[in-house]
Amino acid sequence: MSETGEPRRRRRRRSARPAAKPRPVLKACLVGGGLALVAGIVVHAGFQTGLITPTPAQQVDEAWSTFSAPPADRDPARAEALAREALRRQPVQSRAASLIAVVKEQTGDRQAAARLMRAAVNLSRRDDVADYWLFENDLQTGDFQAAALHADALLRREAGARQYLFPQIAAAFANPTF
Repeated sequence: MSETGEPRRRRRRRSARPAAKPRPVLKACLVGGGLALVAGIVVHAGFQTGLITPTPAQQVDEAWSTFSAPPADRDPARAEALAREALRRQPVQSRAASLIAVVKEQTGDRQAAARLMRAAVNLSRRDDVADYWLFENDLQTGDFQAAALHADALLRREAGARQYLFPQIAAAFANPTF
């Protein structure tokens, strides 16, 4: 006890050890995060200024999102222009060909759409949009053998295709030539 009658407070001793230094792993994480942030900013600025151009696959993704926007924001002409540019830069872009075909179909040019969809299927055997479209088109035109090939391709690739294809195939049995 002190002279005043209050209990003595212990003095905290300062340790003789120096303050702990930041760990090297923490430093590395902070530096890496900072570099990633700077790289993201530089890439974004490059796209905004036009110094960096998107890849054809990115252009096709942007074209599909432009085309799939709500009707008020939809811009088929811009989507087609992006898809054509992607095809010009990389001629094996089947998704670009199928998007142009969908735009052509909406403008009423069904023959051009069919040609483009067949080209898309020939470019890639994994273009679902083209296979679904050609399956329906071939069923409507009575080319059941070609429709069966597209149905087979879809059923082999996509698990959910059965729910869509089987009712249409069952309805096609009403046609005696099927």
